[in-house]
Amino acid sequence: MKNKKHLLWRLWKGYGVNNMRPVILKMSAFGPYAGKVEVVDFSQFGSQGLYLVTGNTGAGKTTIFDGITFALYGEPSGNTRNVNMLRSKYAKADELTFVELDFAYKGEIYQLRRSLEYTTFKKDGTPNKTPKPAEATLIYPDTSVVTGIKEVNLAVKRLLGIDREQFCQISMIAQGQFKELLTPNNPEDRVRIFREIFKTENYKNFQEEVKKEAIDLAKECLQYRNSIAQYIDGVIIGDNHILSRKLDQFKADSKGIMVEEVLELIDTLIEEDRHLQVDLEDKVTKLRGIIEVKNQELGRIVDYARAKNGRDHTVNSINQLAPDLE
Repeated sequence: MKNKKHLLWRLWKGYGVNNMRPVILKMSAFGPYAGKVEVVDFSQFGSQGLYLVTGNTGAGKTTIFDGITFALYGEPSGNTRNVNMLRSKYAKADELTFVELDFAYKGEIYQLRRSLEYTTFKKDGTPNKTPKPAEATLIYPDTSVVTGIKEVNLAVKRLLGIDREQFCQISMIAQGQFKELLTPNNPEDRVRIFREIFKTENYKNFQEEVKKEAIDLAKECLQYRNSIAQYIDGVIIGDNHILSRKLDQFKADSKGIMVEEVLELIDTLIEEDRHLQVDLEDKVTKLRGIIEVKNQELGRIVDYARAKNGRDHTVNSINQLAPDLE
């Protein structure tokens, strides 16, 4: 398409910088425009959809984009030109190079004016040694004013949420450049651009907080699992028990422990132990009764043995004293 019609398009409404769109652009001694103020009235195109700028090579399409970008950020839209190249080479020496842009943002109108550094002249026509510095002014909808290049640059970036590089990538896309937005050299740049476009910083922060909390909870969960595994190791049942195999599986797979299943198994074992305890307590009660009877019998036996010993002792004494008695 060299030397033929070349298309440039601009996504204003619903995309890019949060519904920001140009209303009126004025350029003087800027690019190919010299000798008078050129006015581009975007308001005639309405506020919906896309703006299509078309024309032959050299018709001045890029100059319109340069004018908008210069008004916003004080720089041209392309990286192959510097700001000093924006002054029209056809402009007279005493003509001021400036751009004025009225743009709508969130339903309100903002006004920008920027001028390039230029040389002033004395009455005799000789130039002054000190040129007049570049100027910038931003007028808010409430008529408050910001002046100064750095101050206006900061105010525009704070207002739109993106810098000049991002603005050129997102908002003014020339033919063949759309791929650069979707596939930048650094994928992180694309993420950063879209995050600033759609104001998703809060979601990113929320995601990071959730991720951090998830990591903390995972660590806490691991500690609980280790504690559970330790308690499970302390559970002992007979090798012939019907649940011994299942318990061995739990002990072998501490990471895959299902707490509900473990609790169910332990409840089953506790219930079995409870029934066994009742049976043993009954047996203990019966054995205590038997022991009591045996103790009574033992007492009688002890008494009998004691009496028998006394009798035997008495008999022995009588037998010893019998000769003396005779």
